[in-house]
Amino acid sequence: MSWQVLIHPLVLTEDLADRDPSVQKLILKAIRKKLTTAPEDYGSHLHGDLAGYCKFIVYDYRVIYTVKKD
Repeated sequence: MSWQVLIHPLVLTEDLADRDPSVQKLILKAIRKKLTTAPEDYGSHLHGDLAGYCKFIVYDYRVIYTVKKD
């Protein structure tokens, strides 16, 4: 099954904007590779205020995401 990945515009304009372009590419590549194939297999579930979200780590960066099924 293939999943659609939607990246919030603020991730690109604020979170990644001050990172080195090579780091930006690595993070975006990992997001697309992992989350388009099996988003539920790669992340660990968060708790508390972030319940319902998952995370995975790319180098020193934490990617927070949610999975929505149609």
